[in-house]
Amino acid sequence: MIGRRSSKTGFLDLPARYWGLWISILVMWIGRFVIPFMTIYLTQERGLSEVQAGTFVGAFGFGLVGSTFMGGILADMFGRKKVLIASKGTAATVMVAIPLVDGYVSLAILLTLFGLANGAAQPAMNTMVVEIVPREKWHLAISYQQWAVNLGYALGPIFGGLLAQHNFSLLFWAEAAMLVGAIALIATLVKDEHTPNKPFGKKSAPTASSSGSILTVFKDRVFVGMVGINFLYAMVYIQSTTSLPVAMTAQGYSNQQFALLLTINGLMLCALQVPAARYLRKLPREGVLAVSIVVIGIGVGLQGFAQFWWMYAAAVSIWTLGEMGAAPSRQRSAAELSRPDMRGRYLGVFALSVSCATLLGPVVGGFILGKFGAQILWFCCAGVCFALALIAVSSRRQRNIRVKELADSELATPAA
Repeated sequence: MIGRRSSKTGFLDLPARYWGLWISILVMWIGRFVIPFMTIYLTQERGLSEVQAGTFVGAFGFGLVGSTFMGGILADMFGRKKVLIASKGTAATVMVAIPLVDGYVSLAILLTLFGLANGAAQPAMNTMVVEIVPREKWHLAISYQQWAVNLGYALGPIFGGLLAQHNFSLLFWAEAAMLVGAIALIATLVKDEHTPNKPFGKKSAPTASSSGSILTVFKDRVFVGMVGINFLYAMVYIQSTTSLPVAMTAQGYSNQQFALLLTINGLMLCALQVPAARYLRKLPREGVLAVSIVVIGIGVGLQGFAQFWWMYAAAVSIWTLGEMGAAPSRQRSAAELSRPDMRGRYLGVFALSVSCATLLGPVVGGFILGKFGAQILWFCCAGVCFALALIAVSSRRQRNIRVKELADSELATPAA
């Protein structure tokens, strides 16, 4: 049964094959140089306006929308490992090409392809994480997955800022090299745990859902509600790598000063997320999610008052504390709310919500920033967070019931 395989465990009571995947995730995120500096690259090197730059970054998000919608289906059909290698190989090729093109149309096409390649990998990666560990260890596996992401997120901007200071093209070529390294690790260290879809639970019978109909996911109202929460959360979060650097640049701050904020965010998460996860898992999951989103709202709202760099640092530190609780709980909730026989599709749709936010977030953020200023943007983000917390609290009962139903059905399924 997916999610409950017994296996020999390695470091920290997680399977050794999990750590092969973890190393690959770490390498990919250390090498994630381009996206945090994409808006600056487009405005400073390509001469675009703030609104135009937001639209071009949105082309990346447009690619993510199409690929994450199909990524879960492809991962179920052909295997998670094959999808990861193919998508990351495509992304590396696009990274090499972007600095070499001059036309805006070519640039938009390449950014779209980069989004397509990145999006296809996400549901495959997230599905593998929960397939290779038992259900009772999901919280630990997801927390360490987030730890790898955050460690890379902390280290990457340091190198990215240095590369951008010398030549923006180095950002793209260095990321391509890191992606090739990640592909090599996936090919040699990661075993694909994919098994064909099958009905689950005592009362299940073969239906469109067990054969992989994507419509089943969209008809699941409880899961779609969680997808909506995730979409609005991601709309706010994406502003930290699209609108925040532009707002800080307008105030006279350097690329390295912005990169230092990302490093503070990543280092805090690296140092505190795992201990926080061990403590927060003892508390009601839905309460942790709501409170965490409120803390994020307070942090982004305070950015509207920032006049000095230390004020930005304080605001980022506050919303980072909220991120520690919100990020793992959202991913765990998505896995727990997904049907085991369609987990690739479910997590693909969940990733689709982030992709849609990546598409729309830079456009909306760039428009508000350009027309109304940074303060209004951050106040709007704070208001969205406070509303999301209320929605999460009011809908928690339905999610708890669904999680119990799916867990009981999975227990009734014989091991694969």
